[in-house]
Amino acid sequence: MTHKVELEGHVAKVVTRELQSGGMAMSMSVATNRYWTDPRGQERKETTWFRCTAFNRQAVDIAAKVDKGDHVRVVGRFMPSPETGTPKIWKAADGDYRANYELKILEFELKEKKKRE
Repeated sequence: MTHKVELEGHVAKVVTRELQSGGMAMSMSVATNRYWTDPRGQERKETTWFRCTAFNRQAVDIAAKVDKGDHVRVVGRFMPSPETGTPKIWKAADGDYRANYELKILEFELKEKKKRE
C-alpha cells in the first residue's frame, strides 16, 4: 500500500543545494489556505505550510520554473519523522509547538505565475 497527497497553494520560498553525491535537491515552502464562516458568522482563514522536496533531474526542472508567489499543484508522499512516523514536531522560540509537514514531490504543475511588476 502507498499514499499520495495532493495540494494546491502558493510558493513562499525556494532553496536549492548540491548533494554530496553530486546530485541536486530543491525544496520549496508551499502555503495552502482554507476559508470558512464560523458559527458566529465571522470569516475565518487557516494557513497550513508544507515543505515540498525534489531531487536530481526533477529538482533542476522545478527550480527553473518556480518563483516565490507562484500558484502550484503538488502531488507527493509524506516524509514523516523516522522516530515517530508523524510530522516533525518542534518547539518554537515563542514556546508554541509547531509541526513540519514534509512531502517528497511525485508530480508538479505550475498553475499560474505571479504577475511581476
